Amino acid sequence: MCQQIIGKVISVKGNKATVEIKGKIKEMLSPFIKVEKGDTVICAANYIIEKDESGMICK
Repeated sequence: MCQQIIGKVISVKGNKATVEIKGKIKEMLSPFIKVEKGDTVICAANYIIEKDESGMICK
């Protein structure tokens, strides 16, 4: 089963990104990867851990 949370990046400021997850807006830290507005990302806790490049990750 999938434990990660899928979200969409709304804005980026430094190593923080504002992500929309299921209609809720959350501040996420992105220390490991560079994300841009419009990216679909995978979050765990309050970190962005991966970009969904393929669009194939569990929906």
